Amino acid sequence: MKGWRLVHIDEPQLAFGFGQKAEHPKDGLFLFGPPASNQNPARMDIGIIGTTRATAIYESWVQSIQATIAEAEKGNQRTR
Repeated sequence: MKGWRLVHIDEPQLAFGFGQKAEHPKDGLFLFGPPASNQNPARMDIGIIGTTRATAIYESWVQSIQATIAEAEKGNQRTR
């Protein structure tokens, strides 16, 4: 049996705004906004397989994220 081999795969660049690239989704969205295309759906259909409690937790979370994201505090690194 051969030994283990570690292979590093670089994080892919994601596209934002008008073609700007970033590795981290939160950074890209805050700095450049979503991609300027009509390929992003206005609606997502989701299927859930889980207990009644798990489904309720998911539904509660979905409700909590349906608001705008506040602008990052200037100079506060934690907001990144």
